[in-house]
Amino acid sequence: MVLQDFEKYNAMIPPNFDAESTGARFKKQQYQTQMFLNDVKKDLGIENNPKADKMLSIAWDLGHSYGYSEVYGYAQDLVELIRE
Repeated sequence: MVLQDFEKYNAMIPPNFDAESTGARFKKQQYQTQMFLNDVKKDLGIENNPKADKMLSIAWDLGHSYGYSEVYGYAQDLVELIRE
């Protein structure tokens, strides 16, 4: 993944989200994060690995304060621990 790949998550807004509704921003962030994590799984080839979610949770905890690219970097470092 390259920087342009990470920018697409910032632009994602499903058409049914109402910006004025309570919790809309939180729902948008949840949606963006889930789409990003799904793409990371595909990119790393771990979609069917039962430990993928736990590994991504660790990567998220370590890097989310610094952005999607940092989470992806941690995921790349950790993925070898769960590869079969």
